[in-house]
Amino acid sequence: MKSAALPAYVNQLRKQIKKGVDASRIDVERVPGLRRYRIAVVSPQFQRMSHLKRQDRLWEIVDSTLDREQAFRISMILAYSPKELGLPAARPRKATFKRKVTTK
Repeated sequence: MKSAALPAYVNQLRKQIKKGVDASRIDVERVPGLRRYRIAVVSPQFQRMSHLKRQDRLWEIVDSTLDREQAFRISMILAYSPKELGLPAARPRKATFKRKVTTK
């Protein structure tokens, strides 16, 4: 779902999750017929975390970012490592400089 179509509190949560777990991807889906949201998070940090620790970390972010009523509207959070989805383990980084090679 596009950020513009989401409530401000969901967009704020996305930002905090991205910072909190270095998420490479966050997808948000509205639950049909309800004012609730499902979230899927992909982070390289999850590769070395158990599923329980992933959930604990993400719900800590929810609790520290949203008030109780807003947090209640987050119905589910799925947490994946890139490897679990068959994605590259690390995001490609852009080179910050180019070295000029000279030959004699």
